[in-house]
Amino acid sequence: MAAGLSVRVAAMAVLLGLAASGLGFVYVMLVPPARMPPREARRRPPAPAPTENAWTEYSRALADLRRETTPGWLGEAAAAALTPEEHAYLARHPDALTHLRAGAARTRFEYFREAPTVVTPVPDLQALRHLAELATAEARRLKDAGDPDAALALETAAYRYGTDLAQLDAGLLLPLTAAGCRRTAAAALFASLATASAPALARAARAVAAEDDRMPGAGEATASEWRLIHRTVEDGFLGTGSPGSSSSTTRSSTRRGRCSRPGTSRACSGSTSGWPRRCGRALRRGAASSSSTTWPPASWKGWSPP
Repeated sequence: MAAGLSVRVAAMAVLLGLAASGLGFVYVMLVPPARMPPREARRRPPAPAPTENAWTEYSRALADLRRETTPGWLGEAAAAALTPEEHAYLARHPDALTHLRAGAARTRFEYFREAPTVVTPVPDLQALRHLAELATAEARRLKDAGDPDAALALETAAYRYGTDLAQLDAGLLLPLTAAGCRRTAAAALFASLATASAPALARAARAVAAEDDRMPGAGEATASEWRLIHRTVEDGFLGTGSPGSSSSTTRSSTRRGRCSRPGTSRACSGSTSGWPRRCGRALRRGAASSSSTTWPPASWKGWSPP
C-alpha cells in the first residue's frame, strides 16, 4: 500500500510539473512584457550602385529566359552532342549569356535591400538553376565548334555566378540553390579539362580556387538560417521599425502592437492584449501574398527592368 501511495505521489508531482510548464508557456505567449526589449541593430554595408552590382546583369539574364518556357532537356543538354532543337534554343537566348558573363565580371553582388526574413520574396529558384544549365549547354556548343577555351571561360563564369547566389543571411534555400548551380558548372569544367589549352586551364584553376574561398560552408549556411528565423520572430513580436535598424522600403514600422507586411490588406492593430495572435496572422498573410508578388520584386537591390 505504501508503494502504491508513493507511485501516486510521484505521478501527481509529474502532472503538476507539466501543468506549471504549460501555464508558464501560456503566460509568456499571451501576457506582454512590462517594457519591450531593445531590438538588435541590423547594419548593412552601403549597397553597390546598379552599375556595379552583378545582380543587375543576372536579373536581366533571368528576364530573357522567362520569354519562353524552359525545356525539360536543358539540364542534360551539356552531356551529349546538341540536337537542332537545342541549337535553336541557344540561338534565341544570346542576351541571357551576355548578361551572365557581364555579371560574373563584377566584384559586388547584392539583391536584398535589408536583411531578409521568411516573408521576404526570393528569386525563382528553378530559374536560377536554369541559367547555369543554359551556360553549360552553350559551353558544349562552343566546344563542339572548336573553341574549348571560350567554353571553359563561360563555365568558369557560371561557377562564379553560383557562388554569388550564396549570399549570407538569406537562409538555407539560396545557398543550396547556389551549390546546385556550382555543381552544374563544375561538371562542365571537369569535362573541359581534356580539351582546353594550358593557359586557359591555369586561369580557370585560379578562378575556381577563389570562388571556393568565397563559398560559405554548411555551418555558415545553417547559422544563416537561424539568423533569418530570429529576425522573423523578432519582427513578429517587436515590430519592424526601431532606432538603429535599417530603413525599409518594403515594410512599414510597427508600434504598440501594430504590424504590417507586404501585400496585407490591413494591418494587425489594436491594444497590446493578444498582439502575438494578430502579428502571427499578419505574418501568414504576408507569406501568402509574397508567393504571388510580381517577379522580380522591387525590393531587390540593383534590379531594373531590362
